[in-house]
Amino acid sequence: MKQFGLKFIAAFACLTAFGVLAADTVTSSDTGVKFPTVESFSYDGVDYELTVTGIATRKKFFVRIYSVASYLQKNGNGAEGDKYRRIMNPEKAKQLTLKWVRNVDGASVENGYRESLAKTDAAGMSEQINAFVSFFKDGVEYLDEHQIRWIPGGTIEVLINGSRAGTIENEAFAKGLWQVWFGPDSVVDRENLTTMMQ
Repeated sequence: MKQFGLKFIAAFACLTAFGVLAADTVTSSDTGVKFPTVESFSYDGVDYELTVTGIATRKKFFVRIYSVASYLQKNGNGAEGDKYRRIMNPEKAKQLTLKWVRNVDGASVENGYRESLAKTDAAGMSEQINAFVSFFKDGVEYLDEHQIRWIPGGTIEVLINGSRAGTIENEAFAKGLWQVWFGPDSVVDRENLTTMMQ
């Protein structure tokens, strides 16, 4: 009886641990890649904590290119309004994490961003667009991870596999860049990027 009790406790502990682990990540149903439910980072002496708002997958001609998770600052001003207004609020830190599921050469990544940005408020901002696409000149490989952050004050910070690729300081460009995923011409199903919003 004692042995049975110990086995039950051990099994319960395993299930509990799995439950906690599962709650700490969310998985794309399209690609199987996992994302943390919470992201934390510091910028210019300020600490930010963000929670996931949803996951979507970029496809072209039915080919999966990357899955993207959206994160929004947990606290701060601007909780009012519909979900897209809340996400686009420049006073709240936000992040997009892209996990690539195929190799893509640098020219194709650049052209993809240029085409998408041409349909946003960033269209015509050649200096900022050239700077942004230059971060991806080496292309991407399978399971590369890109983090794109919009920090209050209009700063875009890009990290590639955990290393900073560069920053752009321009709030109008930041807004246009976020419209690539959250605007009316979104490159993904933008509804999927908001399914976990609280």
